[in-house]
Amino acid sequence: MNKWFVVHSLEAFEENPRMIGFAAKTTLDGSLLKDQSGNPIPSMDRVLELKPKDKVVYYCRGDYVIKGIYEIVRSCFAEEAKWSESPFQFRIKPVVELDEPYDFRILLSSLDLFKDLGDIRKWGMSLRGTYNALKPLTEHDFLTIETAIVQAKERGTKGDDDETEEKLGDYRHHLQIQYKISEWGIENGYRVHVAINDKGRIREKLKKVLLDIPRFHSDRVLEIAEKIYVLFFDKERDVLTHAFEVEHTPTMYSGLLRLNDIAETCHRGTTKFFIISDKTKRDKFNHELERPSFQLLRLDKCEFVSYEELEDAWKQLQTKSIPLF
Repeated sequence: MNKWFVVHSLEAFEENPRMIGFAAKTTLDGSLLKDQSGNPIPSMDRVLELKPKDKVVYYCRGDYVIKGIYEIVRSCFAEEAKWSESPFQFRIKPVVELDEPYDFRILLSSLDLFKDLGDIRKWGMSLRGTYNALKPLTEHDFLTIETAIVQAKERGTKGDDDETEEKLGDYRHHLQIQYKISEWGIENGYRVHVAINDKGRIREKLKKVLLDIPRFHSDRVLEIAEKIYVLFFDKERDVLTHAFEVEHTPTMYSGLLRLNDIAETCHRGTTKFFIISDKTKRDKFNHELERPSFQLLRLDKCEFVSYEELEDAWKQLQTKSIPLF
């Protein structure tokens, strides 16, 4: 039984949570390339090594999270019609599946998977592209990830009704913040896009929120950008003007990292970046921003906005006062 690290996305999981798929080689006209026996050829030879009972860690690129650990049930070529570009498909069943995905970046320094990288900050590059969608895991790495996922699962299932209500309250608060930022943007003449996971809920109240993200950059950048909490675009041009992330977690790192991914693709000074969080985390924000890896965000003067300041900015919609953003 082998262990594998599978690179997919939360969107793929939502489309079919019980399947993984991998690309095939194609000819210049886009048809499947076949071997001498007439069988399609996978883009990666190691796809043919996947067998029933193998364990896979389901990683979601762009969101930097692990959804869970799964077991391969069987192969099923081109069974999922939505994944026509990834016909080498496998049915999976959950071994440990998380309701709230696990932030994979916590484990980076503990894994053999990235030990040969000269710069650990480039770990994300090693998981991009068709040829990096499936990686073998050492026993050490699998056990490290499995332990973290099991512990996360146990933390998520502990507690009583009060804890459940607290989580629901956090989610409602999350949506309220997202709504207020979005309404402020719309009322001030911007086109507004919200993170794909929350778009349905927000558009129930704000129909002007964009269904699709404007094509302001390459597909790779758009894949990252559509996960950002809230984005403002110029009213007429596909130009990103503002990017917002909300940080409820004790660290600021994950939100800053997502914004930094966008800052790396933008012309200096064209986009404003914001972290929204509790006012007690302002010092933590300033400390994290001093990291060398966030130099571009410093140059773009990434700002911290407290929940209270956001509330004031939202109220300014009624008084038409000088805007915060």
